[in-house]
Amino acid sequence: MQFVELANRYNCRIEVSNGVLTVDAKSIMSVMRLAATRGTVLRIVTDGADAAQAAEAMTDLVASEFGRPEASACSPLAPAGGEGNGKGRADEDRNAEG
Repeated sequence: MQFVELANRYNCRIEVSNGVLTVDAKSIMSVMRLAATRGTVLRIVTDGADAAQAAEAMTDLVASEFGRPEASACSPLAPAGGEGNGKGRADEDRNAEG
């Protein structure tokens, strides 16, 4: 699973939520519990040394519809207004596309 593999490249804590359940993005079993399908709104929260980079990479993956070549550069996904707070923490809301 691309999402979990990407999350595990970073040393920070990464959590993902579907609004009902929040799980560790580095655990495939936990992420599967979200039952996220295309159109599911996800909140990605990162905390740690490389949190901003992780948040950007994770949201880019979702915005690209998990690397689908036909995914538009003008995706309907929009940031939740957080690119990190300068303290190693970033929160993002994205629609799951894939």
